Amino acid sequence: FKMKITPNNVSKILESLNLPEIIKVLNLDIDSYDYFVLEKLLNDFKFQFLILEINPIFPMSVDFAVEYDELFNWSGDSFQGASVSMFYKLLNKNGYSLIWIDRSFVLALNNNLITEEINKIEPNEIDKIINRTLKEKDNYRWQRYKKIRTSSPEDVISIVKEDFKNYKNFYIEKSNFT
Repeated sequence: FKMKITPNNVSKILESLNLPEIIKVLNLDIDSYDYFVLEKLLNDFKFQFLILEINPIFPMSVDFAVEYDELFNWSGDSFQGASVSMFYKLLNKNGYSLIWIDRSFVLALNNNLITEEINKIEPNEIDKIINRTLKEKDNYRWQRYKKIRTSSPEDVISIVKEDFKNYKNFYIEKSNFT
């Protein structure tokens, strides 16, 4: 299909494909309201593996998500997706664990497939991994994001509200992670 995916149509599209009861892999990277599309999908389907794009600007201490707006089109800037903290909570609630992180991508595995050989990533490890992979593999972005990623949650929220003042369709709050 070549069409705009939204929280309102994504389940109908997948249902039309006559997929198995448990879908092996979902790769979600739509640079906008990814969180709300994933939330809908996790309510309606089961997956083994999830490959998700996160917005790596945000540390675990801040929840951020672009909210669904029918008229929104991503302009290629940093106003996109959702924070890793938002995805972590959603995944945990739906029976998935993070097992791999690299810069702006995470891999989650259905908890039914977790074995002793598979290490789940705990919340207190996430920022360290994102910071390390940005520094090692994309130092340009690390230099751009470092100030926000290492600031207090209150400062992050203040900076982001100013940077994204031309947008209205987003959620940002201090998370329950420190």
